[in-house]
Amino acid sequence: MRYRTRIAAFLLMVTGVVFSFSCKSAPKTDGGAGASDGAPASSQAVASDSDTTVEPPSPIDDHVYDENRLAQVIQPGDRILFVGDELTQQGLCTRAVMTALMAIMPDAELSHFNGGKEGATSASAIDFIDELLDMTEPTVVMYCLGYNDVLQRPEDEPVEALYQRNLLKLVTKAKSCDTVRQVVLISAPANPEGGTAMKGAGGYNDHLLTLAQTTYAVSVDTDTLFVGLFVDTYNMYSVRGLTRTAEFREAGASPSETTHTLVHSAPAYQGRFPRENGYMAIASSVLKGLGVTPGQLEDIGWSPLPPVKMSTIRPALAIPAKAPAIERAQLSRELYESLRTAERHFFRAWRLAKRKPTGASRQELLDKARSATVRVQTLAKESYGR
Repeated sequence: MRYRTRIAAFLLMVTGVVFSFSCKSAPKTDGGAGASDGAPASSQAVASDSDTTVEPPSPIDDHVYDENRLAQVIQPGDRILFVGDELTQQGLCTRAVMTALMAIMPDAELSHFNGGKEGATSASAIDFIDELLDMTEPTVVMYCLGYNDVLQRPEDEPVEALYQRNLLKLVTKAKSCDTVRQVVLISAPANPEGGTAMKGAGGYNDHLLTLAQTTYAVSVDTDTLFVGLFVDTYNMYSVRGLTRTAEFREAGASPSETTHTLVHSAPAYQGRFPRENGYMAIASSVLKGLGVTPGQLEDIGWSPLPPVKMSTIRPALAIPAKAPAIERAQLSRELYESLRTAERHFFRAWRLAKRKPTGASRQELLDKARSATVRVQTLAKESYGR
């Protein structure tokens, strides 16, 4: 019963996204001031595996579906750097997010860089973030870490305390970059096989929940934007709250058909990682956090996957949107696929160029990535330009 109360409280408080400057009543942290172990106030009560009490963050305003926020966070000409682990490196979520942003803002000439690295933690990201910032000169930096921190948590201190210190360092590094205008902190998604946040303290999801709270606390302390993924993904994997009847009809299910049958006709995960359709749900949570509205998503016909595959996950999207006409879906799919080339060239430039004595240089690969991005920008203008 205690864990039902715990997740219910977090559902109410972190259903999407907040601007930290809109909730100054939340507890501030200064790298551990006032806390014996350096953890933020929101994670003090969950500092050990044996403790079953969770103190959620202070109440926050839920600014979902706010077009004004999107205009503040993403602006014309933005160079968006996504920094994360293998969930980011896959490219499925980053490309799905960019597919929406470039369609909503077709003349903005947006570009992005995938700074995901398999096995990355908040600690290891400190070692490679400077290189990424130098290579990309971003205007927006989005961090999504913590998924692997839980697996590599230290024995001598709570993982939340270490994660907090590292995240503060990462925010500082990003803000010290002359080109960076906006930093976004995205909490890690839930884990489908790591136990639930409603059964026994100390499980994978229990730690991910407290890391989400810690991420929020750091966003308050640093005046950065917070985007929460845990609640939406927890609901997706546990098939809770997916009761939008109209969307079920569009997906080909009868109104009486259970959500479990619909969503799991094509499972959203395999092992501890999402499948491609699961990444679409995660991307929708990011988009909601950035301020994308249901109307905007419907206007562009957002459908990175073929319609049949999208139908398996549409009821679980964080932003409810009707299935688009086939022509609109095809445009969205084409934009999504066209982003692969730029990501591939950037991956080779960042991760492989220094290792290979032969072949294209880093600069040549970066130039190729830029050329591929220009082609995608042109496609966005031709397909969605006003």
